Amino acid sequence: MCIPMWHAGERLGFLALDTVTHEKHWADDDIALLRTAAEIFANAIVREHNEREREALQARLNQSQRLEAIGTLAGGIAHEFNNILGAVLGYSEMALAVLLKESRARRYVQQIMQAGRRAQDVTEQILAFGRRHERQHHALRAEAVVAEAVDLLRASFPATLSVQTHLAAADAAMTGDPTELQQVVMNLGTNAAQAMNNRGALEIGLDTTEFVEARMLSHGNLPAGCYLRLAVRDTGSGMDQATLERIFEPFFTTKPAGQGTGLGLSTVHGIVIAHRGAVDVNSKPGEGTTFEIYFPQIEAAEATQNEDESDAAEVPIKHGNGETILVVDDDTPLMQLAEEMLAALGYEPVGFDRSPAALSAFRTDPERFDLVLTDEVMPDLTGIEFSGRLHKIRPDLPVVLMTGYGRQLRSRQLTAAGISEVIKKPLLSAAVAQCLARHLHSG
Repeated sequence: MCIPMWHAGERLGFLALDTVTHEKHWADDDIALLRTAAEIFANAIVREHNEREREALQARLNQSQRLEAIGTLAGGIAHEFNNILGAVLGYSEMALAVLLKESRARRYVQQIMQAGRRAQDVTEQILAFGRRHERQHHALRAEAVVAEAVDLLRASFPATLSVQTHLAAADAAMTGDPTELQQVVMNLGTNAAQAMNNRGALEIGLDTTEFVEARMLSHGNLPAGCYLRLAVRDTGSGMDQATLERIFEPFFTTKPAGQGTGLGLSTVHGIVIAHRGAVDVNSKPGEGTTFEIYFPQIEAAEATQNEDESDAAEVPIKHGNGETILVVDDDTPLMQLAEEMLAALGYEPVGFDRSPAALSAFRTDPERFDLVLTDEVMPDLTGIEFSGRLHKIRPDLPVVLMTGYGRQLRSRQLTAAGISEVIKKPLLSAAVAQCLARHLHSG
């Protein structure tokens, strides 16, 4: 009979045992056969491993494509919602300016403004997920930004929940938007608090780490290099694998109806990707959850220089002196709102809801207008196309582009079209006044 055994030199063979003489010898045919079987088995293991890796990579690709498609849809929704929100906030702001301070009507309108601003926050989250809003990335020291966000979290949490911090990043810096970095901390912290039913201890840490080789994380891959690591740990109910695979999808939530928008974590994911970072999530049911966010680290000297440059004085708000402003927006109510807003600021507005009609009026008397305020997304001519045609007629004319969505705008494209500045919808009087003052009252 043949007994399988490990032979010296790590060879796997068969030992033949003569049951009569009890002499032991190797059966060469059996050894050859076993070696072939071992090779087949080893190859099968490799194939299975490769197949699992391929399936994992395909699943990540599918998730990325699904998130991208939803992001495009979300951006379109945000555009339409911004138009509606613009009218709500704009007319509410104008109503507050004429209502008596102690009147009941003023209190009602103030509530409308507050609700509108909350809706604006939701829109910003959608835009952040869809990566369609303009970010202000510059060098910054992460620890100070995170510490400020933690203070805001502490102030919003009940006494039953404590926040323990381990901030050890010192002067470590990154390139990013400080508001968005704080939003990451706030969203992760709020999500963790809800997972713990606002009881217990929430841990937030910030430190630096270095990868000597590329690293594959649960939600993204990182090349070798130095990183800032933001960690948020809770002792909540944890998540199973099926939930982990969907946590960054927009509108996906495990909370009861009315207790969450499902946008918090998808917003985090969008911000991290925009900052060239990645996310690693570890969680098991009943064992809590840890989110680790990695951001590429830069030299601290860059952040110091940027902080020195940020001390410039703000431009004071000024009213107009009857300057004529050409206003173009294909949404008629918003065009009319802009006209009323500009008139209240002391300007002479001339509004059009079709860009061809506005272009015709401009060609008739190019010197009539002191500045142009135009929407970007319009059916006949986009704002950039419209501005480019104006620029050929009057290269010195200031043009301000309004956008609440639209395709990615490139500085070279804006410069070629003669656009002086881009402002974000929905418009509010203070922002419009500051913008116009920069281009009309700079002297």
